[in-house]
Amino acid sequence: TNIDSVSAGIVLRLDDLERSGESSSQLHDHFLTHPVVAPLLAGGELLEYGCHLVAEGGASMQHDLVAPGLLIVGDAAGFTLNTGFTVRGMDLAAGSALAAAKSVDLALRNHDVGHGTLDG
Repeated sequence: TNIDSVSAGIVLRLDDLERSGESSSQLHDHFLTHPVVAPLLAGGELLEYGCHLVAEGGASMQHDLVAPGLLIVGDAAGFTLNTGFTVRGMDLAAGSALAAAKSVDLALRNHDVGHGTLDG
């Protein structure tokens, strides 16, 4: 979608950030001054700046996602993927939210918000 804009960012592990001794904004600013990147941004206007921590516990994070009256979705459920080349989460959050909504709808129609109904 970036027809008239450019998005530039870095992806790094939290333990690597800590080991670097620098802040994420310092590393990002350094990246923007790199000789390959800087010419692509020259004369541009900063429209947005953000920093996000992505949980990446994988399958080990995905447990106890359902309890009576409770469903955990999105990144809270560990539905993220950070390979260093790509960071996925919004699509997984939306997909898990849609699945949760269908389960909640069924549970409410059946007047049963127990674990078995929500887990189905």
